Amino acid sequence: MKRLKILSWGLLCTAMSAKADEFSLGVAAMVVASPYVKTQARVLPVPVLGYEGEHGYFRGLAGGVYLWNDEHHTLSVNAYYLPFQYDPDDSDNDAMKRLDKRRSTLMAGMGYRYKHPVWGQLRLEISGDTLNN
Repeated sequence: MKRLKILSWGLLCTAMSAKADEFSLGVAAMVVASPYVKTQARVLPVPVLGYEGEHGYFRGLAGGVYLWNDEHHTLSVNAYYLPFQYDPDDSDNDAMKRLDKRRSTLMAGMGYRYKHPVWGQLRLEISGDTLNN
């Protein structure tokens, strides 16, 4: 029940986000379901900041600089925060307790997007862990 209240509060705050020209600001809740045995999902508050400019962008936990940006093609250098983590002490399973701790990290890479006026868009992104977590 407590998780539902936190999630509801986050969704309510997201609905009340403020916008001005190219900037936007809000608050949301991210539910991170754990893929590990006998561990619980986590609810994280997330700032929803947005900026879309001619030379770059910032959307939530991601940002980037456009190297090429026209009506149909976009090539960018991107970085984003990846909040997924694992602590072996959080699990009751003996096998899971033997795994290494995993920390959240900063991912960086490049992205390409093709926008077709009728068919939609195709997006390709390649990125890697910059902090070696």
